[in-house]
Amino acid sequence: MTNNFSPTVTAARPRIKVIFEFYALKPKFTHYRGVQATDGGFRMEKRGEGAKKYKAFMWCGSMEGLCQHRKAVEHWYECHP
Repeated sequence: MTNNFSPTVTAARPRIKVIFEFYALKPKFTHYRGVQATDGGFRMEKRGEGAKKYKAFMWCGSMEGLCQHRKAVEHWYECHP
């Protein structure tokens, strides 16, 4: 059996584009970020302090929808200290 793998050839995976990031400190530390996925869709992701991966929790159809959701999340944390 032959190995056709060449060390100079790498499988390039498309990356997501991070549009913005912000943090919420209360009730517990949570890191949020808005991203554009490789398929062109937009989503909001979050992870807790000890988490190793982000989890998508809201999908948007456009950049405007993503920014509106960011404002809503930030406003909620401002009103609920």
